[in-house]
Amino acid sequence: MDVMPQYVCYTENVYTEYVLCCLWYMQGLLPAMDELLKDVDHRFCVRHLYNNFRKQYPGKKLKELMWKAATSTYPNAWMDAMKEIKAINPEAFKHLIQIPPRRWSRSYFRAVPKCATLVNNMSESFNSVIVGPRSKPVITMLEEIRIYIMERWDKNRQKIQKYPDSVLPNIKKKLEREATYTNKWLTRYDCCTYIVLSWSFILLK
Repeated sequence: MDVMPQYVCYTENVYTEYVLCCLWYMQGLLPAMDELLKDVDHRFCVRHLYNNFRKQYPGKKLKELMWKAATSTYPNAWMDAMKEIKAINPEAFKHLIQIPPRRWSRSYFRAVPKCATLVNNMSESFNSVIVGPRSKPVITMLEEIRIYIMERWDKNRQKIQKYPDSVLPNIKKKLEREATYTNKWLTRYDCCTYIVLSWSFILLK
């Protein structure tokens, strides 16, 4: 049975003929959207989902496992995370298992929207920026939003032109972290033509 969302966080046109809605709890909203928008993926904002979850089931470990389940990219990984939650707190497991994973876990998202976002931070940030323009007539509102976006793009363009490296900071950190694991890989020759990397299970002291 579906858990009813509370508010609509955003409606985003991911591609020309596809819409993705991210929601969080509100009585009766989800059945109405299922009826009116049958071909639209409805997802929950995991941050708001967790805020409701932690009121009944607090704890750092449960938080980590819930996010582990949400960010899982295939069903078995989601199942493993849910089993860990069940081992720690069966009631927390019952609470989460009632929410269809297609609403909040990447492992069950369809590939059609081309969007794996779990939270609605971008929409909330944008909404906070356009609080002023939203109260104005439509043409004025659209013009102010257009100017804001143009200025933001220009500002970002100038910043990236001054950036000394060809790799962005967050990606650089990820690459550096992955590079620390290279001592666990072995190089092997395949038919004297290709080098194949295989994971080494040798315990390094």
